[in-house]
Amino acid sequence: MDVEKTIEFILTQQTRFTEQQAQLATHLSLMLEQLSQMAERQAQYGDNVNQLSTVVLDLARAQERANQLMIVMAEHQVTSEKIMSSLAERMSFLIDLVERLVSDHGMSIN
Repeated sequence: MDVEKTIEFILTQQTRFTEQQAQLATHLSLMLEQLSQMAERQAQYGDNVNQLSTVVLDLARAQERANQLMIVMAEHQVTSEKIMSSLAERMSFLIDLVERLVSDHGMSIN
C-alpha cells in the first residue's frame, strides 16, 4: 500500500468535501434569503387581506344603511301618495263646490 497515494486521496476527498460544503452553505444562504423575502411578501399579503376585509365590511355596512334608507323612503312614498290622494279628493270637492256656486249665481269662470 502506497502511503503517499492514500494521503493524496484523503486530501483530494477532503478538498472536494470542503468545496461541496461551501456550495451547500451558499445554497443555504440563498434559500434563507428567499425564505425571508417570502415571509415579507406573506406579511404584505396578510396586510392587504386585512385591508380588503375592512373595505368589504365597510361596504357591507354602507349597503345595509342604504337598504334601511330605501325602506324609509318607500314608507314615506306611501305616506306621500296617501296625502296626495286625499288632497286630490279635497281639490276635486272644492272645484265642484266653486263650479256650483258660480253656476248658481250665473257667473262665468273664464
